[in-house]
Amino acid sequence: MGADAAHTMAPTTLCRTTLTYAGRDDAGPGGDTVEVEIHDGRTADLPSWAECGFQLLAHHSNVTDWTDDEEIAAVHYAEVEALARDLTGCAHALVSDHVKRSASGARRAREQEPVHVVHSDFAADYHDIVRESYREVHGRGAATLARCGLTGDDVADADRIVMVDFWRNLGPMFTIMIARGARGRLGGAHAASSA
Repeated sequence: MGADAAHTMAPTTLCRTTLTYAGRDDAGPGGDTVEVEIHDGRTADLPSWAECGFQLLAHHSNVTDWTDDEEIAAVHYAEVEALARDLTGCAHALVSDHVKRSASGARRAREQEPVHVVHSDFAADYHDIVRESYREVHGRGAATLARCGLTGDDVADADRIVMVDFWRNLGPMFTIMIARGARGRLGGAHAASSA
């Protein structure tokens, strides 16, 4: 289903619940508790990622074997970089690593357990970590810089760095909880079933 089709459907409320968000300076002890409706993310009328921090997109990949990390790096990284440039309007996008998550007991190399709590993948100072990590990078990070025609100094001197997560479900349908913020205030949450 395309992003436009998902954006125009009426939302399906799955349930109401209370979420507690921690880490905001003004939240006080125990975090900020908010009652939210949980919607089906495939039918919810979500604004774009720039407004709510999450967007469902249909995206075709030329990767043929998602268990082959080298193929993922050789094919999918450039695909995701192009998608990031299209979505954000940025001049450069860098993908230099990936994480695969699996709930199965017999995981392959590079697979981790799913994360079952509301969390953020990035800290407030993560842009500083990125700026420094590309200065003396090796392996896939060095290949990323070469593919994009950049140097570590180009990244370190960038006017702006925006971190964006891209997820692709590789297994059976599952439900994930996505919390969205609206204009700096905590809004609703959405469950996205991936197939």
